[in-house]
Amino acid sequence: MSSLLIPATKSLTVTNRIPNGNINEDTILVGSDENFVYFSYLFFDTSVIPKDSCICSAELVLFKTNDFYNSRKEFYISPLLDYFSSYTTFNNRPRVNTIIKATFYPVVSKVAATVDLTYFVSYWFKNNLANTSIILFTKEKDILTKFGSAVSSDPYLIPYLSISTCPNVCPNKQKTINYYVPPQPEPKPRSLEYVDVSGTVAAESIYASVVNVKVTRAGTSNIDNYYVSHLYDNSLNLSDSSISATYTVAIVPPVQLGDTVEGAVFGSYKE
Repeated sequence: MSSLLIPATKSLTVTNRIPNGNINEDTILVGSDENFVYFSYLFFDTSVIPKDSCICSAELVLFKTNDFYNSRKEFYISPLLDYFSSYTTFNNRPRVNTIIKATFYPVVSKVAATVDLTYFVSYWFKNNLANTSIILFTKEKDILTKFGSAVSSDPYLIPYLSISTCPNVCPNKQKTINYYVPPQPEPKPRSLEYVDVSGTVAAESIYASVVNVKVTRAGTSNIDNYYVSHLYDNSLNLSDSSISATYTVAIVPPVQLGDTVEGAVFGSYKE
């Protein structure tokens, strides 16, 4: 097992206080005051993770610069579906994957808030997604929390991902055989699974869907989940739109003889 620390290389805050501008300073802001809301974005370059690795754990570390008291204020993190840049504003915000969300409670006396993002990083890694950006937000009222940004002049305040990787497969997925097994036919490995999806998207709406392929490994009963997401945009049509598509999901390591494969589709309409 090896560990990697990946600092955020980009950050940005947008707010309806400056709808056609943004904030790119030493701190990022998340929450709301009496009149305005604030969302913040972070980007991490995960291309440094070896391609033959398995993500065993991933934790986001955010360094606070205010609110050092105890409160059960709930904050959220979700992946972005689009890139953000220095031209991003409140009025042209990137789309958000609302299906995937992590919850954390940063308003505590500790100087750092940590969030388990193993699912996020595994999702990026397994699906070879380039857009490894996240949004930080909350639905709480009158709480405006600040964290160190990617461009903080104090290097001790820059947020980072702490990732543990294992070569090829994680230790708890390794199979040890210490008894005699009769010779078996050579399995034919498969690296791709195909999921057929059909349905209807309501008029004047946007539907975010996630295709999940669950592989139960023979012998160990370990379960690996693989995901592909898609956004169906029917917002400009006045009638329902039919869905008929086949999704290709990459399986690594490939399916072996005796493994069981199940497919499922879930999602929700975006507000």
